Amino acid sequence: LRIIEYPLRYKLHLALVYTCLTGATLLALAVPKVLGWTIDSALENGDRTELIYLAILVLVISIARGALAYGQSYLSEFTSQKVAYDIRHDFLARLQGLSFGFHDGQKTGDLMSRATADVESIRWFVNFGLVHSINIVLLILGASVLLLVTDWELALIGLAAVPISAYIAIRMSRKFRRLWAKVQSETGHMTTILQENLSGMRVVKSFGAEDFEKDKFRAAAQSVATGTFRINRVHAANSSFLSLLFTLFTALVVWYGGWKIINGTDLTAGELTGFVLYQGLLVMPVRMSGWMVNTFAR
Repeated sequence: LRIIEYPLRYKLHLALVYTCLTGATLLALAVPKVLGWTIDSALENGDRTELIYLAILVLVISIARGALAYGQSYLSEFTSQKVAYDIRHDFLARLQGLSFGFHDGQKTGDLMSRATADVESIRWFVNFGLVHSINIVLLILGASVLLLVTDWELALIGLAAVPISAYIAIRMSRKFRRLWAKVQSETGHMTTILQENLSGMRVVKSFGAEDFEKDKFRAAAQSVATGTFRINRVHAANSSFLSLLFTLFTALVVWYGGWKIINGTDLTAGELTGFVLYQGLLVMPVRMSGWMVNTFAR
């Protein structure tokens, strides 16, 4: 909540970000529906004029969605950079107001790490976590409602993967939090070694301790690299598993939906196509939720 106070200083920019985000999300939800109409139109009456109009409509929606997505990306990046600037400024002002006793007990490298790597993590949280978390909610809710309206039986099959994915995301968030805490601590240690080495370069060269200092820094850098690699490996495995999970449930939807069409139910080929496309839309926010958990934890 203390972090959120910073982007709230730029209410107009945030409002524009969320406006663009909402518009782009609604247009993304409209595309599968229009494509479903196009397929049904082609199968039922073969009217080429109607097909052309529907194809133009898809193109217009895609262009408008691209423009809104660009606006959202630009404005969220602008806001996050402003937040990073404000935090660094407040951080330095805070340090200058602290006592000699505080500074005597702190390592310069740790403080430098706070002002660089840690602030960058906060910037990512503002740019992606704070913004795209709303996008995830809108996509999941919008796609879920449209799936239920189209065919509630198919929707129950397709949406069964969502609570499973949510459980996995919650479980992984605790693991990511521990891993990122360790990496950030090791990053501060590495920065401290570098700062001490550079500030004491005359002493290092005088005693011929270059190799010793290089080995010490190499060990610290390796710890940071190993920890970060481990986090990315866990994230990649988690993301791949979620994609596989949704692919399996999509296969079930295609099988059951095809069976319903063959048996002459009210479900049409266009509706089934739209259904599968909405399933595809759900994959992105669910995969993003895993990445979002990583961003929040960091």
